Amino acid sequence: MPRSIGCLYSSHSATTTEAELQQFVGTWHAQFKGKTFLTIKLEQQQGKLTGTASHAEIQVGKDGELASAEEHEGSDPIVEAKLTGGVLLITTKEQTSQDTIQCEMKLTGTYQAELRVLAPPDVPTPKPWKLERAKGSQ
Repeated sequence: MPRSIGCLYSSHSATTTEAELQQFVGTWHAQFKGKTFLTIKLEQQQGKLTGTASHAEIQVGKDGELASAEEHEGSDPIVEAKLTGGVLLITTKEQTSQDTIQCEMKLTGTYQAELRVLAPPDVPTPKPWKLERAKGSQ
């Protein structure tokens, strides 16, 4: 399946229903060696998804596998979340700078998803991370 990094925005996102967005609502955790290193909180407000993503420090090997990962205090706001073809494009903005980070989230089950960070070409691209939705956070 081709990656859609070059085509991040789509004109048919206006047809996204609230029910489609609702599938992503909740608190999602990524773990490394049994410890949470990333928490994404998504909520629906006025027909759009908003929320936060926690600060994480990660190191990625040449093969894209995580070498180390840990969560830090604080979080950044999700400034945009667009659903296109079942994939949610999430853009976060660092509060201390103008830098943004983009990632794609795809549901793989009711309580599972995959998160792919869209890294610049000169940075090793991490392999997708498994996310689990906290029970009762839907």
